[in-house]
Amino acid sequence: MDVVLAGQGRSLRDCRSLLTLAGFEVSGELNIDSKCPVILGDLPHLFSQALQLIEAGRDILIASPQSLSAAQLASLLAGRKTRQAVFVWNERRYHPAYRLVSGLIRSDEAGWRPRYVRQSALSDERPSASLLRWRMNESLALAIELAGREPEVLTARGAANPWRGAMDFLSVAIELQGVNAFVEAGLGEGFSRRETVLAAHDRKAYIDELNPSVPVRLADDDDPAPGSRSVSCASPGPAELARLQCVAFLEGVASAWRCQAEADLWLRVIGCWEAIEASLAAPGLAVQVTEPAATGLKVLSGRGLQSASVTPPLRVVS
Repeated sequence: MDVVLAGQGRSLRDCRSLLTLAGFEVSGELNIDSKCPVILGDLPHLFSQALQLIEAGRDILIASPQSLSAAQLASLLAGRKTRQAVFVWNERRYHPAYRLVSGLIRSDEAGWRPRYVRQSALSDERPSASLLRWRMNESLALAIELAGREPEVLTARGAANPWRGAMDFLSVAIELQGVNAFVEAGLGEGFSRRETVLAAHDRKAYIDELNPSVPVRLADDDDPAPGSRSVSCASPGPAELARLQCVAFLEGVASAWRCQAEADLWLRVIGCWEAIEASLAAPGLAVQVTEPAATGLKVLSGRGLQSASVTPPLRVVS
């Protein structure tokens, strides 16, 4: 299989090296008429390029999605065909710790269905509105995927950094059909931390993405022993996480249900972000989450889009 890589950026460089080593024919020529999967990095006109590729029926992985707004991402997903792969880069989802816990939840082994999820992502990155939005989107995708439920209502609070003129901390409380989640993202911190707590009926999972040797602890609430089970594995570096993201994308190209699951997840994330903006406008307000309606979007000849409303009107929950 040939794979086309277009653009710049660390993620794209990692993909190029890994795919070449794996024996793929990697090309940098973006031919709209080709049928090869495409990985898009940093591009001057990323949205318009992605839109044209989707219209042409190409499978794409957006490796540098930070510049896309929620409305743009919604329109890209609305334009995809049933078996078309439109993946969004979020290598954190493929960390071995999350894959282990997700496997326990899917098998429902020993009652691992979550009741509560808390996800924290704090970083020393320079604050900017677009970067904070994307770090929150990454964390929302993780929390929603672990919860395995659709978000219904959320409340958001943010804190602005007066020195940089941008918000640098955002917290969101979400109700997901019986599962409560709390997600926070912060930039400009003096350290980096990526941690998740998942609580089931009588047990908990603790995930520390940046722990180099023991990223997962599993604990039973009724265990008389004070200790817990720890799962040891090497902490994956950026290149390994990029490999796992590439594998997921290429598997999705051959699987209709994986394509649909990916699209459904990001539509839920987009619905959350629209609700976050409404909640931030009136701090402390609980807002109902509504997924973007594909029928409300119309893609026009790869040059633009016409939409009366990208998402249905948000409803405030009293």
